[in-house]
Amino acid sequence: MIFSPSKDVDIANLVTFYEGLHNDYEFYKYRTRLGRTDKERFDEIVSTILQMGELTFTDEFSHFVIHQKNASWVGQGLREFQKQLFNQSERYENTPDGFVVDCYKNETAFFIGMLSTEDYLVLLADPWARKNGLREFEIRLVLDGLPLNDNRILSLLDAIELQFGTGERWSPERRRLSKHAVSNISVDVSKYIADDHGWVEKVICKNPLHDEDEFVARLMSTGSNIVTGQKYIIASPHQMGDSQPNRVSINNIVLTDFSGIARFGARNLTVSVQEIN
Repeated sequence: MIFSPSKDVDIANLVTFYEGLHNDYEFYKYRTRLGRTDKERFDEIVSTILQMGELTFTDEFSHFVIHQKNASWVGQGLREFQKQLFNQSERYENTPDGFVVDCYKNETAFFIGMLSTEDYLVLLADPWARKNGLREFEIRLVLDGLPLNDNRILSLLDAIELQFGTGERWSPERRRLSKHAVSNISVDVSKYIADDHGWVEKVICKNPLHDEDEFVARLMSTGSNIVTGQKYIIASPHQMGDSQPNRVSINNIVLTDFSGIARFGARNLTVSVQEIN
């Protein structure tokens, strides 16, 4: 899991770094709201999802963000999300360089995982900051068509004993910045995450859009401050191998409005970086 400080922004606004859900065609979204939920009920639902063998998705195709007023924790995997959602005391105490987390009464959490080729499970939660339990909890399905007749998904809904509403169309607003448009941008690297062989898998670096409010406002109709308030991002390496330079250049940027599948102002930022030529 990765810690990322940010500006002191609205607790409801967060930045995600999910690399899936990149197609531009129309999706259908379904939702069910559970409201206030205790840890036992949440654990029961997650355990049931994990036991549905046909719906098992790997950590590689899942992503979560847990957000407080001036900080976020980013990770992969439904089990890890389940663990960290109620692990506030440890997360708040183990920040780098003595960083002090500014605590609102609850956090905002977002999980997304791929169920199949273009079907996704989304969990939205507002965990209390100083006690166990969720102030709000919703489950959403983002599917590539109507009607909801996939037997695997219907079996999941029966197992967790929940009913979903009517599907609504959703086409995410997306803006892509080409390599040509960002070729002169370089940023400092904070940390590299490598595999067992030393090959770089993720790069934590300065956000190239940090404080660029006017520029981002021209790209997206709303929510530019959500992205520009993020000091650091999690980027993907482009042909970097085991190289770990102090600065990298931006290869491309994709900015997607995720607020249609969240209860809050969510923006997804995917960035590819490479060695400076």
